[in-house]
Amino acid sequence: MVLGAATDAENLAVASRAAKSATLERTLEVEELVALGMPSPVDPTGALLASIADALDRIDNPALEQYGLVARDRIGPRSGHPLRTIADRVGAVLGAGEFEFYVSNNVTSVCIEPGDPPSIIAPVILSQAPEAVQIFAIGRVLAMLARKWQAAERLPLSTLESWVSAAVRVSEGGEEAQTRRLIKALAWGRRGRVEEAGDVYARAARPSLSDFVHRARGGAARVSAVLADDLVNCVNWLKRTDANASITIAQDLLQFWTQDAAFSVRRRLGIT
Repeated sequence: MVLGAATDAENLAVASRAAKSATLERTLEVEELVALGMPSPVDPTGALLASIADALDRIDNPALEQYGLVARDRIGPRSGHPLRTIADRVGAVLGAGEFEFYVSNNVTSVCIEPGDPPSIIAPVILSQAPEAVQIFAIGRVLAMLARKWQAAERLPLSTLESWVSAAVRVSEGGEEAQTRRLIKALAWGRRGRVEEAGDVYARAARPSLSDFVHRARGGAARVSAVLADDLVNCVNWLKRTDANASITIAQDLLQFWTQDAAFSVRRRLGIT
C-alpha cells in the first residue's frame, strides 16, 4: 500500500482508519515530541545547535530571490491565506514561535530561510493538496524550527559541521575567523550558553552530527504525520516532492504508525 513496504497487517491497520486530523488546539508537550521520535532538548548536539540558531540566522541572509520572491510577497497572519492559516495552527501546536510566510512557484517542497524571524516558503502546489497533507508538509519544517534546529533543516551537512566546530571552539577560546564571526553574531549575553553547550558536546565525545540530523528530521516527519493523521496521502506527497527520500521516510512512518507511542499520542490529541 505504502511503497510496497507494508505487511498485510500494517496495510490493514492503515486502511481501516479514516483520517481525522488533530484539532490543533494545544501545544504538544516535550515528552510527546520525544515519544514521537524527536531528540530530547538536552541532547548534546541539539542543545548546541539551539544555542547558535539565532546567530546563524543573522549570519546568513534570506535568499528570497531564488524563489522568485521579494519582501512584499510576505503573507501575514491576518491575510486569510489558507496555507498561512494552516501554518499558524500547526506552529502553535509545535511551539514554533514567529516566522514569516511565503508561497512560491519555484519550489516543490516546504523550505526554510534564515532571518529574524525565519521565513517559511511553501510551494504553490501545496494549496491544491488535502488539508492533512498541508499539515504534514508544513509541520515537518515547523517541528525543526520549534526546537531551534532550523539550521539542520536548511544547511548542507558539511556546512553545519563547520558551524558546530566553530561553536565548540567558542568554549575552547578559539580565535579562528569562523569562530569570531559566530561570536560577533551572538546576541548580548548568549556567549555563555554557547560555551556551556559546546563544553557538554565536547565532553560527550562530539556525537555524530549526521546521526542527529537523521533523527531530528525523522522525528519531525513522525510528529507532522501524527498531526495530519493521513499516512497514505502524506506518503504520496513525499513521492511527488522528494522521491529520493520518500522510501526511507515512508518505511519509518509505516513501522512507527502502529507502535504504542503513536497510538498513545493520537489518543491524547483526540485522534482515535
